[in-house]
Amino acid sequence: MANLGFEQWIKSDAPGERFICFHLQVSRSVWEDAFLPRCLTRFRAERVVRITSEEDWEEVRYDLCQPSLFSRRILVLLEEVGSRLAMSLWEEKKLGADTTVLYLLRELPGKWWAEVPIVMVSATDRQFLENLIHRCGRAIHPQALGILVRLWRDYDLKPSDITQWVKQLSGKNSIEAGEVESYFERSEKVLLFGFLDAASSRDLSLAYRMFTGLMKIGYPPPLVLSHLARRFRLMLQALETKELKVDLWKGTKLSPFEFNKIKKNAGKYTVQQIKAIFAALSRVDWQLKSQSIPFDLLMLDFFTAVPIERASRRRSGGWQAVQGPEQTRSLVRKQPSPDSTGESDGT
Repeated sequence: MANLGFEQWIKSDAPGERFICFHLQVSRSVWEDAFLPRCLTRFRAERVVRITSEEDWEEVRYDLCQPSLFSRRILVLLEEVGSRLAMSLWEEKKLGADTTVLYLLRELPGKWWAEVPIVMVSATDRQFLENLIHRCGRAIHPQALGILVRLWRDYDLKPSDITQWVKQLSGKNSIEAGEVESYFERSEKVLLFGFLDAASSRDLSLAYRMFTGLMKIGYPPPLVLSHLARRFRLMLQALETKELKVDLWKGTKLSPFEFNKIKKNAGKYTVQQIKAIFAALSRVDWQLKSQSIPFDLLMLDFFTAVPIERASRRRSGGWQAVQGPEQTRSLVRKQPSPDSTGESDGT
């Protein structure tokens, strides 16, 4: 059976199929926030049942297969399950007539699914964000959309972040670049991730600016330390064990967003440098709990523990990293050396 794009499928006449494969080429949050609600509307679902294992199926099987006096439209989501379980639901003859099964896949199914309709759920970041804003009743200027795409990629924004922002805007004109910048430069998520990314990439100038922004919006100091400790703990884990996809301490998978950040920046430190940063964070934590010293002053201990990379021009026109504790201290005091360019190799 031919594959259909999501927009083509959602706008078509109700097909009547009760088992459909959805090939997800978007993140889980985008699927949940942007595509799933439209599926619920399409099927007029009154109940959603999520099945992630055979145990889940056994728990709800009796309920779903029993005839009911009161008709309820049910949408069953098969999430990250094997083909054997999916096949058993496809062949299940006792499912109610008002029950539809969506099999969510990250890879296209094998040839044995040739009789099952497959819906391709995909969109470029630019297309997705433009459509999302359009569904909120607004248009957006191309330059503003470009800025929003960068923020979306760099700071792991969710569709709900975008819709919440659009609803706060006044007027009905096309959204301009200034409106994007003025809102997200004060966004807690953008400031926090910007601070963590800059610190882990050794860009202390940007890190200090983002940290100042967090303090201005009243972000809790203990959470700043907690997020910093987690980021550097994962980087230390990557250096010592080469494990990048799982948080070994918690036993949980890292999101693709966090995985890419750890992979990109872990190699910019040595094990000894990260341990020195942990010692500084420990001192800051102890002083924060035991003394009445402003948090921004305490954090100077952290900033001076992070070695920065300072760029200097080669005769060939390239760049060479220069690092040292004196450069770090001068930057924190906002007194860069005359040959400092303010550029870094991080993002």
